[in-house]
Amino acid sequence: VLGFTATAQTIRIADNNANRPTGPNIYSSVQAAHDAAVAGDIVYVQPSLTSYGDLTINKQITLRGIGFNTGKDLAYNSILNNINLTNRVDNTSNASGSTIEGLVANDILIGTQTGSFSYTLQNILVNNCIVNRAFRASGYVSAQAITIRSCSIGIHFQLCNVTNLLVHGNYLTGPGSGCGRSAFGFWNGSLNNVIIANNIIAQAESNGIHQAS
Repeated sequence: VLGFTATAQTIRIADNNANRPTGPNIYSSVQAAHDAAVAGDIVYVQPSLTSYGDLTINKQITLRGIGFNTGKDLAYNSILNNINLTNRVDNTSNASGSTIEGLVANDILIGTQTGSFSYTLQNILVNNCIVNRAFRASGYVSAQAITIRSCSIGIHFQLCNVTNLLVHGNYLTGPGSGCGRSAFGFWNGSLNNVIIANNIIAQAESNGIHQAS
């Protein structure tokens, strides 16, 4: 007798357009779609002229938008403000293993949830996104196995201890102020085993790559 356990993966759709369809697994906000999801689900973010606002991810999900440079007559994007990668307050789950792709966002933050950040955030993929900056933290947190590829992004690690970081095939730019003006900056933390390869590094108002303690 052969026994096994299978886990179903559900596709959930976030759509804030006025003419959105109705039905199961369709939500007017990304946060509602996330909150209804279970670990391993996919959340599709429909393109819109209106931002979906902030999102807190505290479980393993795949968050997928339309991407950019789509060649459409109407340049709709899947737009969010801040994406917070964190844990549930009771630490029963966290954002480890999540994928973020095809989105336009202001900021990707680490560990902003109330409660103890008593784990290592790991196996995060950011792909084909436009992000103003990432990854700032609200306190010293640990992260490992982060991959950032094919993005237009400003990378600003702050208050992070990061191991195994791959930055590949991106357009790195620096939109912020202070150290944030650099295309790739980190301060008040540590970076170990970092590969930065095949990127275009745009020198903004500060140096292209900046380190501060």
